[in-house]
Amino acid sequence: MTTIVDADALIGLADVHDAHHQTATQLAQTLENHQARVILLPTALAEFATIVADRLGLTQTKQAVHLLVQHYSLYQIDSALSKVAIALYDKQTNKKNTLFDCYVMGTARELGLIVSFLSMRGTGKMVLS
Repeated sequence: MTTIVDADALIGLADVHDAHHQTATQLAQTLENHQARVILLPTALAEFATIVADRLGLTQTKQAVHLLVQHYSLYQIDSALSKVAIALYDKQTNKKNTLFDCYVMGTARELGLIVSFLSMRGTGKMVLS
């Protein structure tokens, strides 16, 4: 099993006060139990670090970043993937569907994976085609 972890799930893991903490923790345990290959995009890691540093402080965020990189597989973003992500982003009609999300979608498409977000940040649905 292979899965791509999104910044929302990472934030949920790190912040016990986050709305997604319980779901993210359960999902992480399930992935570990199944010995899943978990892919981490540099864009998701950067988004995570930016948000969590504000919530939990820089020291805890640095520790979390190192832990994530040790446990998950960093996926290389190249210019082809960036073009796919930008093309997906161009199709979005809701500002809550970010370029970060489009990198996740583009990677999933590249790897032939099914995508499920913990939350689509409100009512905005991702435009895929």
